[in-house]
Amino acid sequence: MAFLSTGPIENSPVSGVRPSQTLTVKFVNNSTVSSSSVLIEGYVLNGTRTLYVLELLALSPNQVVTRNYFANLNAFEFQFTVSGAAENETEISVWGRNAAGQLVAAHRLVSDELLGTDAGATGATGVTGPTGATGPTGATGPTGATGSAGATGVTGPTGETGATGATGPTGETGATGATGPTGDTGATGARGPTGDTGATGATGPIGDTGATGATGPTGETGATGATGPTGDTGATGANGPTGETGATGTTGPTGETGATGATGPTGETGPTGETGPTGPTGPTGFTGPTGDTGPTGVTGPTGDTGPTGPTGPTGFTGPTGDTGPTGVTGPTGPGIFEWGQETIFWADSKAPGPGTGTPEDPFNSLQAAITAATSSSYAVQFGMRARLIILIAADSAFDEDIVIPPARHVQLLGLGPWELGNSQGVNFSSTVPRNVTIQTNPALEDSYTSQGPQFVARPVTVIGTFDNGTSVSTHTNYTNGAIISGNISFENVAVGDPFTTIEFQLHNANVVGSILQAGHQGQLNTYIYNSRINSATHTGLRIQRMIDSRSDGTITGAVYSEISNSFINGSVNLNATFDVPPRGIFSTQFGAIQWNGSLVLDTSSNYYFVTNGATLVTGTKTILFSIA
Repeated sequence: MAFLSTGPIENSPVSGVRPSQTLTVKFVNNSTVSSSSVLIEGYVLNGTRTLYVLELLALSPNQVVTRNYFANLNAFEFQFTVSGAAENETEISVWGRNAAGQLVAAHRLVSDELLGTDAGATGATGVTGPTGATGPTGATGPTGATGSAGATGVTGPTGETGATGATGPTGETGATGATGPTGDTGATGARGPTGDTGATGATGPIGDTGATGATGPTGETGATGATGPTGDTGATGANGPTGETGATGTTGPTGETGATGATGPTGETGPTGETGPTGPTGPTGFTGPTGDTGPTGVTGPTGDTGPTGPTGPTGFTGPTGDTGPTGVTGPTGPGIFEWGQETIFWADSKAPGPGTGTPEDPFNSLQAAITAATSSSYAVQFGMRARLIILIAADSAFDEDIVIPPARHVQLLGLGPWELGNSQGVNFSSTVPRNVTIQTNPALEDSYTSQGPQFVARPVTVIGTFDNGTSVSTHTNYTNGAIISGNISFENVAVGDPFTTIEFQLHNANVVGSILQAGHQGQLNTYIYNSRINSATHTGLRIQRMIDSRSDGTITGAVYSEISNSFINGSVNLNATFDVPPRGIFSTQFGAIQWNGSLVLDTSSNYYFVTNGATLVTGTKTILFSIA
């Protein structure tokens, strides 16, 4: 028999996250003819050494098996006891994995690295393979803290050098190092070629005309010279000052008209000058002949009505005419639709009351609302098929006991927090507990279901709010929903057979008292969501769902199907069942309680069950492991 161990594995959080979240263990039986078995033991190392994994694994010839175990712990250790004919041919390796499923190098132990107490003789040394080229030396990492030296295991036989394994996945990129200092500015490069000339910008607006300069003195008139040949027209010079007009010379012969030059582009229109002053009005001209009459213009608005004249005297009443024939009756109008008039009733403890159950005139008594709903003609006709909803105003407090009659479907749902009690104590507690009684009567139920399939349904009671509330670990969860200050009792009022199946749900509710059996027999299918209960005692209690909830007292009943994300702080007397899958207890904590009955739970729930000192008194425990 060979004994192997990982030794203590340190797994403390780094930046709030433990390196290994799960532990993968791989088992290989290298024998082609013989079998072996491995006893697997996992321990939590938390001041004490506590067993949290126990499994016996049988390995057939050439079989390879992989197991994954919960490892989100500060420290743990796994031990493997190998026996059977293939004991010496069975190999085990251990691999830590982070939350992303990647391997954690620090928690990697192959078969030869596990601590052992039974080693074979040292075999012949295999041929040394050729030395590979030396890779570049990596940067020296920081020196880690020196761990305690483990016991030196006996040297196992050196096998032949195996083929190099496939390169593992690239590790996550490390954090970017700090930016180094800025280097010196390099020499300025040679100037590049001049770029193409850009497009000419738009011509700016013409500036204002400058003031006209003073006229210079007029020079003497020179003698008129002979007319020389006409030279090319020079560029027009700037206008000089205008001299005095000389004597008119003899008109020369008219030269031939030159060719008309091309029309230059029209200049931009200058700004419009200011309007000059209006000239004096000229004399009125003679009146022209009258033109033809134009078309009639649009009629102008009607003037105000004049005062009414005095009423004239009433004339004599004429004889009554014969009655005409009756006309055909028109179709009936649509009438007035009232939303939910047969199934929805409103209640508000602060209303003036007594009320009629409408949104405008709600009942100020919760019992009055229940009575009106359950005794309506619709409810009386259809029984459990009439799904009755009592909508309760937020912050209502009904200081009264209530009774829900048998063979009915009733939902008490708050539009916000509400209480059955006077709400005068600390955290809305009641100084006088107020109770809920839910009555059952199999004979009355049968009177409905015997009428046909359209009448078949179960009695249902729902208590809570539309808001699902928050986590059960917070204080507000027990004050922001429905608070039942007393007990909830299931009372049989039938003469004879007391057995029937009823449905019961809590949604964001806090039952301060107890859930009690008061004569009712049969199944009580119970669903508890975001709620807190104290104790519950009913031989037919079947907890089908308990989600995000808490129990503080003893629960005694028949069975449970699923309990998730909850806190069990009182003892339990229940067995597991397959009524509503998945079966078991998941991600749930326990107080130091006693459990009687079969216990099916996942590894995290089992950790809290063991660590917090809970005890399995009777029944068997089944721990749900991952087999991926």
